[in-house]
Amino acid sequence: MICVVAKTGLAPEGGDDLRAFRTRPGQAIVLREGTWHLGMMCEGEEMVAATFIYRLANGEDTETLPLKTQLRLFSSSTD
Repeated sequence: MICVVAKTGLAPEGGDDLRAFRTRPGQAIVLREGTWHLGMMCEGEEMVAATFIYRLANGEDTETLPLKTQLRLFSSSTD
């Protein structure tokens, strides 16, 4: 899976504020409370994942924020 998070832990202003990393099979990821992140993305293989979500004080589990710029994702594959 690919995980994309904001570099500063705040809502990103643009692509330069984002960092991405790959996870390994069997790896657990814990994001610090309040970390801005995209949904996990699969790299074209079948997978099973479990997600545990913290609820906000108002009972919601998702907070959406608009980005001020468009993001473009590129494959790092050299095939």
